Amino acid sequence: MTTSSVQLWEKIHNAGLASADDCRAWATEISKSSSLDGLHDPRQLAAALIQMGKLTAFQANALFEDLPVSLAWGTYRVTEPLLSPLGPHWFQATEFGKRPNAFLWCYQLTAYDLTQARNRAWPPSLELAARSVAVSHPCLDQWIAAGTDNASVLGFCKPVLGKSLSEVSETSPLDWPESVAMVEQIASALQKMHDAACVHGNLCSDAIYRVDESEFLLRRDPFFPPANPYSSHAISILALQPEALIRYAAPELTLPNAVPTIQTDLYALGCVWYQSLTNASPVRADPTPTVQTWAKAHLSQPPYALPTTTLPPPLQRCLAHLLAKNPSSRFATAAALLKAIEFAASESQSFLESAAANNLPAAARLEPTTSKKPEQPQIASPIPAAAPTPIAAPTLVAAPKPVAVPTPTAPVATFTPIATPLAAVAFQPDLSNKKKPSSATGIEPKTVVTPRSGKKKKKSKKKAKPV
Repeated sequence: MTTSSVQLWEKIHNAGLASADDCRAWATEISKSSSLDGLHDPRQLAAALIQMGKLTAFQANALFEDLPVSLAWGTYRVTEPLLSPLGPHWFQATEFGKRPNAFLWCYQLTAYDLTQARNRAWPPSLELAARSVAVSHPCLDQWIAAGTDNASVLGFCKPVLGKSLSEVSETSPLDWPESVAMVEQIASALQKMHDAACVHGNLCSDAIYRVDESEFLLRRDPFFPPANPYSSHAISILALQPEALIRYAAPELTLPNAVPTIQTDLYALGCVWYQSLTNASPVRADPTPTVQTWAKAHLSQPPYALPTTTLPPPLQRCLAHLLAKNPSSRFATAAALLKAIEFAASESQSFLESAAANNLPAAARLEPTTSKKPEQPQIASPIPAAAPTPIAAPTLVAAPKPVAVPTPTAPVATFTPIATPLAAVAFQPDLSNKKKPSSATGIEPKTVVTPRSGKKKKKSKKKAKPV
């Protein structure tokens, strides 16, 4: 179907790109130009408007082809598709009355997109979008506006420049002071979201950008509610595949009907922290990375060890609490994590100086924070010669009191959380005695072994005389 000049003016007005007065003023400006007299040819008219800077080539093509895309919403104008790794549905936009080069990012789902099966199964939430726009933090991407227009869903945010943390870690992993700064910035942004009842749900190294030498920024999804990465409904505007998010999925997300929570965000932050230092995951999906092997790894594997030169032990204990299998053993909030890191960072430099002076072992085992130790895998790093003083964080689980127990046959190398020596020597059973004890307590009270002959002698039972 051909479009006449009159119809083109109507489409420009109906699309919200110009008011009726603006259209008349543009027509007058074109008619006064000696080189542009194509008011009656729609193609020449569009070319003239593009030359004047009133339309973009994308906008003109959308008007001629009747593309199902909103070109304007309020004071915002969608100018062209955004060619970037962000994924589909992203456009470049400007705000009317602002500088022409002050570009914005626009995410848009058209009426046709919303009819697709995947979006019907997990539809966007305008209520979530309104709450996300209201949340502002220096380390969060800045969403300016979100809403609907002609059955389309639109959102506008400021561009996020720089490289993702996954790209940075691949080329040059962060040193521990840089990683601590990154975790502190992202944790403070998470706390701001959690205070507004917004769970991130998509936290990973691809959602964090290094925008400056020492500044990091967290991107988020203000439209789709966070979904379980193991679910087929998982969808996000961040163009993150569920297979990639499983590398950061907390163990409890393997349960039926589980949804992302504050605790799963903190576990994912622990995985991001570990990856920023090593360019590897704290657990390994062996032998082949699949959904099943990743789920098993998160459920059963303890985190792999880090050298103390990579991350000092006071901070390793913070990381260990983030990576705890049991959600209740993690930090209760991101604010609690920030307090613990502040305390641990103050001890870390002095610890490294002391370790270098005393030639302490370079490897340190991450201290498990679950009450029950996983069965696999074995960690090949030795126990440090001197265990560091535990962090006095409010959410850390208190160490249990020592009890007299048999020496285990296969000890597991872990940090000793008790800073003072044991008050009593643990009971050591006589391994040469193969006979099972007859009493329920496990001790044979009726026989003793004499030091001379080694023969058993029964105790004589004497009744106490009455006084």
